[in-house]
Amino acid sequence: IIAQEQGDYRQAEERYRASLTIKEELGNRAGIANTYHQLGIIAQRRGDYRQAEERYRASLTIKEELGDRAGIANTYHQLGIIAQERGDYEQAEERYRAALTILEELGNPAGIASSYHQLGIIAQERGDYEQAEERYRASLTIKEELGDRAGIANTYHQLGIIAQERGDYEQAEKRYRASLTIEEELGDRPGIASSYHQLGTIAQQRGDHQQAEERYMASLAIEEELGNRAGIAISCGQLGVLLTEQERFAEGVSCTLAALALQLEVGSPADASIYWLSRQRALLGDDTFRSVLDELLPDETAASLMEVTQPRGESVPPEESADPGEHAGTDPA
Repeated sequence: IIAQEQGDYRQAEERYRASLTIKEELGNRAGIANTYHQLGIIAQRRGDYRQAEERYRASLTIKEELGDRAGIANTYHQLGIIAQERGDYEQAEERYRAALTILEELGNPAGIASSYHQLGIIAQERGDYEQAEERYRASLTIKEELGDRAGIANTYHQLGIIAQERGDYEQAEKRYRASLTIEEELGDRPGIASSYHQLGTIAQQRGDHQQAEERYMASLAIEEELGNRAGIAISCGQLGVLLTEQERFAEGVSCTLAALALQLEVGSPADASIYWLSRQRALLGDDTFRSVLDELLPDETAASLMEVTQPRGESVPPEESADPGEHAGTDPA
């Protein structure tokens, strides 16, 4: 867990597997379930949602057999995050509420705070900012009572996103910086990456492209060190948008392609990348766009992308992921 919190997922997985081997030899089924769960978190933080769900379900099966209600709630919560990352908000909310019901019965305030936080994200994704803020503040109240500094940073971050989506960039930046201060004190590198990314979006929206690029690159460097493919995809995608806005089209195409490849690998939505490739094609012209693709991709792949980026009338950019993922959810345990 120490290695995991420090962002060293390779070492964390090695230690969990060493623990799992002993637990299996001892027949410690509760311990096996717990370790499968932690291995699921590692896969999730790397952006491998398929493997994460497999590990969570292996954990859940044992917990249900043992009647471990706290553990069941914990795994429902993480399965909710997986559904959320895939854009299935209805299923995500069902899983969070199933977890919350158990946590309230057990009187687990940390878990309740985490569930409120996640339900806030669902409301936010649906555009209900008032309900989202209510849920975040309910979560924040509990976290402050518990002295949960990591959780407080997490909720400040989400409140920053709400302010940003309402167009209040000054308040958004204050909240992100409050979150970043705690994350730096705690050595929370995934959280630091998320905060740098969001501060980059603030700079971009204010038209400060140089500062935006610096912040995205700082976030990307951490995500690459962590091996967080979902986070790398989001940072690359945002850099692609930024470079396109600066008329650095060939560089923008390269970044957008990198984002698309990772999104397809991890099974996350790729609509935004397809949209921006279409925009880049329109700005460059077909021949120049194809020549850029030919420099970066095999002929067959380039031809496929020419097909999927054909003009199809007016369109608007899909919603970009606001964040590389670390603040997308916390484990109630």
